[in-house]
Amino acid sequence: MTIALASHPTSEGSDGSATPPAEPGTGGDPSAAPSGRLRWLVALAVVIVVAVGALVVLTRHPSSAGAPMPSNAAMEQAFGVRFTRVAVVADGGLVQVNYLCLDPSKASEFQSDTAHPPVLASESRAARTAVVALMKKGHAMTAGQTYYFVYRNSGVVQRDEFASLTYGGRTLAHIPVL
Repeated sequence: MTIALASHPTSEGSDGSATPPAEPGTGGDPSAAPSGRLRWLVALAVVIVVAVGALVVLTRHPSSAGAPMPSNAAMEQAFGVRFTRVAVVADGGLVQVNYLCLDPSKASEFQSDTAHPPVLASESRAARTAVVALMKKGHAMTAGQTYYFVYRNSGVVQRDEFASLTYGGRTLAHIPVL
């Protein structure tokens, strides 16, 4: 049984010493091959650039995806409503705020105050609005029923960020925007 060993061809230099073969893509010049140290530095630089890029994207603003809806017991007691959802709709041009009626008489007062709607503010930048496009008054409020109003949104809040609602001196903060 004969075992053949593979060998790498070498060429002989002018001084008679063997030189390693050229690496592919170097045009036959073994001195043009990148060194192990250079490859290591390039790989390290790529890893650093990717890590910094990911850090910039992830820390731009915290994502509200999956965050629970906060509650404010004092606000619920005072106004008879519990805010349940804030969502950017209509291709970003509107924000719908849903609320649950807890106490029909207090909720009716809240809903009828169309001159002083809750102020919607972004927690990511200094943007806020109280321009409600739809906040009807005069509904016969029913406990357990969900109602809503709609703000015009000129970039005040965006999906996947957090917002706050302020009304009557009370604030519900850290609301996830869907």
